[in-house]
Amino acid sequence: MVKQFIAILKNDFKCVIKSNQYLILICSLLVYTLYINCIYINNNVNPYPIIILDSYKSSLISDTHVSYVDNEQQLYQELQNNKEAIAVKTANKKSEIVIIDSGSEKINNLKKLYVTSKLKSTNIKADFEVLGTISFKQHKRIEMTSVVIFFEITAISFLTIAALFFKEKEQGILKISSIMPIKKHYLILSKIIVFLLLDICFVVILCLLNIGYSYFMTVLINVLIQVLLLSPIMVMLGFIFSLLYRNFKQFIFAYTGIIILFTSPVFLFVNTPFKWSAIEYFPTYYLYTNLHKALYNKLNMSLVSYLVYILVLILLFIINTRLIRNEMKRS
Repeated sequence: MVKQFIAILKNDFKCVIKSNQYLILICSLLVYTLYINCIYINNNVNPYPIIILDSYKSSLISDTHVSYVDNEQQLYQELQNNKEAIAVKTANKKSEIVIIDSGSEKINNLKKLYVTSKLKSTNIKADFEVLGTISFKQHKRIEMTSVVIFFEITAISFLTIAALFFKEKEQGILKISSIMPIKKHYLILSKIIVFLLLDICFVVILCLLNIGYSYFMTVLINVLIQVLLLSPIMVMLGFIFSLLYRNFKQFIFAYTGIIILFTSPVFLFVNTPFKWSAIEYFPTYYLYTNLHKALYNKLNMSLVSYLVYILVLILLFIINTRLIRNEMKRS
């Protein structure tokens, strides 16, 4: 049995190599890393205007996005006129940060983090809790890294497993497997392992390149746990949908709908100030937020959550096994 499984595993690795999947991963790593480091972290580095009431006229921050006012009334008036602005009142080497509630805790914390990074070069101490100990640019690196990882696993892996399955189908591998005395679930386990290893390699390299070794080591375990849960789910979902459609062209239409319905809303309503209460009914919402929290070292999953993940994995595996048996009978 072990020899059969190893043989299937080797075959799947060969198929992945022949399909140039590793080249796609390398290109993705290069493109994403260049985007995060050269464009994203420098895009809107000064997103919020800062209004300062400085009792000592000491020019706390020298920046084109900073304006000074003479009194508190003027400070609040300016803040009302521009609700995206951040007001800073200073006295006795202490500061009070004033912002208008954006309706998003994430945006509020980001504003605090941003203005704190501006005050860091001074001796002024803010009287609120800073969002972690990361810099503003590091925050942007982590944020985009979580988006890239989630997209790579949910969208790219989902599509690649289907492409690999249809290629095996065309080559007659399924027909050969159907008449060989092998356990059918080995075919699924093999693909889960292959794509899981590819996803882990991608995630580790991407994180090392973009958020740094020292920070990544602090979140490594939590991030890998999320990948170990997310990757098999998406591989098995991709396998299920590829078994339900006759060819790759038909699958693409379903794939487009799946991405639009289940993935796009997560990026739209989790990473932006837009709010939509129904997003909590999307299963992908919890998959993404857990990964996002893991990268920020704020993951706090309950035992019930892990049990739900395990039950979903078992259910998907059973469905995959039955579908592959039916497909082999037809072959």
